Amino acid sequence: MFLRICLLLHGFLSIAYSEVCVDFHFGISHYEVTFVEADSHSDFKTWNELKNTCEQSGYQLVSITTSHENDAIFNFIQDNCTRGDYAIGLSREMKMPRMTKSSWKWESGDTATEFFWGGSGSEPNVIDNSSAVVYMTTLNNFEPGKWYDIHKNTKIGLLTSSPGYGYICEKSITTTQLSTTAGRTTIQSFTSRILLNSTYRRPTIISTTAINEANERSDLMMIVIVSASLVAAIVVLILIYRCVCQYLLNIT
Repeated sequence: MFLRICLLLHGFLSIAYSEVCVDFHFGISHYEVTFVEADSHSDFKTWNELKNTCEQSGYQLVSITTSHENDAIFNFIQDNCTRGDYAIGLSREMKMPRMTKSSWKWESGDTATEFFWGGSGSEPNVIDNSSAVVYMTTLNNFEPGKWYDIHKNTKIGLLTSSPGYGYICEKSITTTQLSTTAGRTTIQSFTSRILLNSTYRRPTIISTTAINEANERSDLMMIVIVSASLVAAIVVLILIYRCVCQYLLNIT
């Protein structure tokens, strides 16, 4: 029974490890940044797996086309998320020269024109004969906000001191989601109304849904434990009462 309770508690706690730590707008895009803490090698994910995760939610791995966008994303992650490595939507096919700009493509289909490589000039360093993918790091022992390339099948965050892996999903806001109010263009998305060319931060460390689920299950478990304790206490009191009564009857 104790082992089962421990396993259940581990399951509840693991809900909080996978979290949408930043959910915000910049320009005409909506972003979701997720970080997942990893306890073992098998917990980490490859770039392709994270790409599929974004697509299953109707997003794409982020395409960062300007320094302003890169800075905005990095600042939000730095303020709200676990320090680590975050997959972005930049990749290069095998046998394409890594030092040629046109070799790099965004998930949006655009050719990359601006790059923010780390490594003090050593990036990108995956050889041309291998396909490569890119992540942004926020780790202090590297260059926070800069990009690094790795082999396509290498798991994000596994080669650094990252406590897990992260990924940044992006969805463009379509014109059907735009409206004009009092002469200003606003984004009608989700439950927020946000001015274009502004940013919005939802300063939550763990997604609200995950917290609610964890709290509900924790409350239920606490009720079960307290109830069981009360029943056990009542049984003990009854046994003591019977023993005392029996003793008094015997001596009389």
